[in-house]
Amino acid sequence: MLTVKDLESLARFGDTSGRHVLTVYLDVDQSRESNLNRGYESALKEMLRSLESRIKPGQERQGFLHQTGRIESFISNYQPTAQSLVYFSDGMDNPLGHWNLHMPLRNHVYWGAEPYLRPLLEAFDEAQPYLVVLADRHQGRILRIVQGETEPHYNIVSETKVKHFKKTGSDHIMSQMNFQRKTEIHAHWHLKEVLESADRLFDSHPYRYLVLGGPSEVVGFMQRLLSKRLAKISVDPVALPVQADPGLLLETTARVIGEAQRKEEAILVEKIKVAASKQAGAVVGLTEILKALDRDMIWNLVYSEETSLPGKQCPGCKKLFRERQTSCNACHQTLTPVSDLLELLIHQVIRNEGKARCVREVAAAQLREYEGVGAILRLSARKTHADEAIVRSV
Repeated sequence: MLTVKDLESLARFGDTSGRHVLTVYLDVDQSRESNLNRGYESALKEMLRSLESRIKPGQERQGFLHQTGRIESFISNYQPTAQSLVYFSDGMDNPLGHWNLHMPLRNHVYWGAEPYLRPLLEAFDEAQPYLVVLADRHQGRILRIVQGETEPHYNIVSETKVKHFKKTGSDHIMSQMNFQRKTEIHAHWHLKEVLESADRLFDSHPYRYLVLGGPSEVVGFMQRLLSKRLAKISVDPVALPVQADPGLLLETTARVIGEAQRKEEAILVEKIKVAASKQAGAVVGLTEILKALDRDMIWNLVYSEETSLPGKQCPGCKKLFRERQTSCNACHQTLTPVSDLLELLIHQVIRNEGKARCVREVAAAQLREYEGVGAILRLSARKTHADEAIVRSV
């Protein structure tokens, strides 16, 4: 499974290696007719041939063809087990890494000095782990969803049985009241046990969001029993039975999580805009972002989906510039044009122990007013825990 450390390692590669990297994103989803009978293999070969035609003859093309042979050999023996395959190669004996992902990714191949990470980072950010707790008065089910895969953790069945003997007259009324009271008490302890299990799981298997599901009265009861930390990450509940079909469960909860993420992103962008207007720990626009990057001040880079930022890079010190710049103001070398300045910007932020986040829909539209980029800043070039606590409150 892809991890944050994997992404950080890929982002740091190419900083000093000097080797070209072949990046492959391949849709291998067997539910698509175009991928049946190894159709993805033909699609890959077509993309590689197209990319080859854009590489000048010489040593670089020889290196590309060497790596092409490796990925084609790998694919010839590959059996799809997920929706997408991601593959990175720098021409050495073993690839930099390859992952089968239960996340949809579009077909692309890239050839450059560094791994091309934007599609992978964006998919990874969108697939944050979340926990689903489904319960009624007698059963509880806990599942953790990670990168589109379901991890069952608990199935809890209340063992307590409440016996009810019918009586007559006032005795019957009192019996009904006692029975109802006992039922409520047993339901309370059952649901409390379910939520305590979910709370303990947070420490051993962290998750970003919590989804509660079940009958409305049970969900309301659970919401009142949540610990403070679970209440903070709880999103809109879902109307699903405890033994919901896996496909329906994934589809329903993914929609709720997506809605929660879009709301979160809109709040984040609004906070960045307000803080930037007050010069209080945030900036917007490419010019200010590049200034902050030079000072190692970016803690969290935020950008709109599908943002394209052409620019230039110094071949010597690797400093990044706007497209209109002609020479490096640090080492005075002639700058090299780059088609995707944002990709290089993301790499440098991660190398400096910062983070990058793509925002979508409403948040993306708001940020496009500022060239599609903004950032929360550190208080100094040297990151401290105190700095992070302050900027998180921005």
